[in-house]
Amino acid sequence: MSKLEIIQNATNKLSESISKLLEVCSFAPIGDKQFGWRHRYEHKEASLYWLTKLAGISSTLHACVRLAANGYWFQVAILARTITEAQLSIAYTLPKKDMKAGEWPSSKQKKAIENHFKETWDDPDNPYENDRLRSHIRDLAASIGHFQSKPSAMNPHDASQSAFQYMRFLSDYTHMAYPQLMELLEGERGYVLAGNQRESLFGELELGHLLSNSYVYAETITELLKKIISACREKAKSRDVSNEGMELFQKKYDKITVIHSMLIEEGKTIDTHFKASDDEVKRTLRSFKKR
Repeated sequence: MSKLEIIQNATNKLSESISKLLEVCSFAPIGDKQFGWRHRYEHKEASLYWLTKLAGISSTLHACVRLAANGYWFQVAILARTITEAQLSIAYTLPKKDMKAGEWPSSKQKKAIENHFKETWDDPDNPYENDRLRSHIRDLAASIGHFQSKPSAMNPHDASQSAFQYMRFLSDYTHMAYPQLMELLEGERGYVLAGNQRESLFGELELGHLLSNSYVYAETITELLKKIISACREKAKSRDVSNEGMELFQKKYDKITVIHSMLIEEGKTIDTHFKASDDEVKRTLRSFKKR
């Protein structure tokens, strides 16, 4: 099996797990005449933020695989930047290790979550009457540093710098900077613009790392959702919720546990093929899950 086939299989399994997670952990959206399918206001909170980000990551990984199979490596790198930003956005909104009860989400985290759910236009029929722009998270790369533990081999500054430089590298593909565009020139073949490109600086190995990291983020969120459901279950028990209600909590918890196990097992498999260079970041996220 080729590296790309391994990536494709693992991407299929990741999207299967995330689809199940969305079914179990999110409320059903309702139809809106103006905007289409949307969730109720009270459901637009952190867990839905994480789940929809994971959905976007999974879908975009499928596009990367299709493009890579046809030799569009330049375009794969462009999409990799979007995936990386979504991953860091998740990290940015997770509870920090030094937060006390009631401090999460912080005002900045709350703002990031709220901005995620804003519509592009308040009134799609009159877009020019609204000049509001969606504000983006500043210092996004610093989000990895939030979860560095003190004995870590990589301190918070270095972890943040690692993420920042990686985003900088991928952004040059997104903005079609000259050095990256010149990767399309392949000697006697000239500028290769219709697929069948040789691998750029972002190739199969880097795509495998990106997928491996995506599994870690999915694991982290699933573990956190398990804790949230468990806390809700205990709270319901103290309030003498009916047996039927308690059974519902238990079924939901059991389903999440199965999904979590699937993610861990497949994550280990993809790790054996694509040992990531940013293991410290992975350990940081995994240690966060144990808190």
